[in-house]
Amino acid sequence: MPRHRLAALSLLVLAGACASRGEEPPVSQAGAVGPRPTLAVEQLTCEHRTDPLGVDALPLRLGWKLVALDVHARGLAQSAYQILVASDEERLAHDQGDRWDSGRVKSSETVDVAYAGAPLGSNAHCVWKVRVWDQDGVASAWSAVARFSTGLLAPADWRAEWIGLDAPARRPEPSSPFAGAKWIWFGGDPDEAPAAERFFRASITLPGKPQSARLALSADNQCELFVNGARVHQSEGNDAWRRPAQLDVLERLLPGENVLAVRAWNEAPGAAGLLARLQVELEDGTRLALASDASWSVHPEPVPGWEGRDLDDAAWARARELAPYGGGPWGVLEPVELFLPPPRLLRTEFTARARPVRATLFASALGLVDLELNGRRVGEELFTPGWTDYAKRVPYRAYDVTGLVQGGANALGAWLGDGWYSGYVGYGGRRDHYGTKTRALVQLELEHADGSREVVASDGRWRASTGGTLEADFLMGERHDARLHPPGWSTPGFDASAWSPVDVGAEVAPVLGAHPGPPVRVVAELQPQEIWSTGPDTFVCDLGQNIAGFARLAVRGRAGQELTLRFAERLNPDRTIYTTNLRG
Repeated sequence: MPRHRLAALSLLVLAGACASRGEEPPVSQAGAVGPRPTLAVEQLTCEHRTDPLGVDALPLRLGWKLVALDVHARGLAQSAYQILVASDEERLAHDQGDRWDSGRVKSSETVDVAYAGAPLGSNAHCVWKVRVWDQDGVASAWSAVARFSTGLLAPADWRAEWIGLDAPARRPEPSSPFAGAKWIWFGGDPDEAPAAERFFRASITLPGKPQSARLALSADNQCELFVNGARVHQSEGNDAWRRPAQLDVLERLLPGENVLAVRAWNEAPGAAGLLARLQVELEDGTRLALASDASWSVHPEPVPGWEGRDLDDAAWARARELAPYGGGPWGVLEPVELFLPPPRLLRTEFTARARPVRATLFASALGLVDLELNGRRVGEELFTPGWTDYAKRVPYRAYDVTGLVQGGANALGAWLGDGWYSGYVGYGGRRDHYGTKTRALVQLELEHADGSREVVASDGRWRASTGGTLEADFLMGERHDARLHPPGWSTPGFDASAWSPVDVGAEVAPVLGAHPGPPVRVVAELQPQEIWSTGPDTFVCDLGQNIAGFARLAVRGRAGQELTLRFAERLNPDRTIYTTNLRG
């Protein structure tokens, strides 16, 4: 075979090998073959977040990640970048950065690249992309399009007012859960009691099924409580007596005889005492009480079975009454009666002259706020706007609600709860750490095709009421009566004539700023791995792991029937839920 035919055959084989890999050498605009790109740009961020809304940290910081197109390549590096920021995608598609064209900038930086384009006003929406050059000066392709928008950058841009409803949150006259109870101990001088343990017992007979049972309890210094042999509570700290426990013991009580047993101890010589009162209401409305007094039995040492119902304590000593509640060396203790006002529902209606091309909702709260627009929940975020020192600053969130606003009649609603602002937070059973009047701040900005804008803001024209959620608190739980939920409360045309005018103005004046971090949202759903019964109408659902979350149930029952959900992190030996570590 002639040598030139061998050469031709070799060229064909090489060309076929290239085609079989599906690769083509890059071609310049003039049609010449150029060097291949080695880098790609992905995961664009603004202020370290993906496509954030309502950013107000100026100058904005942009960033991206580099990806090697050949995983086996070595020594790859960025030598320069170019950023294009535009006001709309059409301009960006034509490589026009009307807000900023950085040009080719020699730099290896891929994070915290400061925006240096045209000044951005409040609620400015931007699209952007970036390309880079590698160590040899070869340009990458443009990245995918990313987005960001600015928040309300100046106080004057906020037209909204803080609104709420104070009437449901007025605290009732305080009442003592220790009414009629006496401080008791075991013989001797109560002011000079030794450092020792003492064991107390008392019984109460219930002629019917209980429907509620609350036990107020304090011991100087500490105590451990058993109800019908089951451990229910243990105090913590030698000054725990200053913060009485108020416990729901309904699950532990039965028709017939019930026994309360308390191990109390004095950690150092000095004053010692036990104070307790159980209040029970039966299904027929009958109310019964058991208060600490001289009828309680006491023993200086533990006896086998001392905490159970079967022990005969007739030979035990009677407790010594030391002082009525409020007397002795203890005085009046901190209030322990729970105060759980209902969350408030706030609403307004507005008319949009046309369906907007863009609608952005800004919201904050002194408390917690969930938003609804035309009957649909806004966003998937939870615990908005987050926890902060409300006297100094409070964050706000921004939402794209373009798809929820319609031309014509619309309704906007806010569900306002105590949250960290005025709810129970931390140890000690106290609330109102920051204030007593929860408030919401809501501003909706509509942008129309002709460039005009409309603003709907919270003000004195909004109306307020309460709904089916009767109580809601991070630590103390939630109570909901579905029969009281006002259907359609956040839809246009709802009859709110019986609702109250909102209260306007806040008791603090914090600086408003965009929330700098990611939102709290649901990230997974778990199915129970095992379900078992621990008593009549009582079931335990084991999710198989500890979580931060909430339950979703589908149930059937009669109107007015009560369903109680309790949560725990571990089990007792009898496979009932263990709640002592919850401290109340």
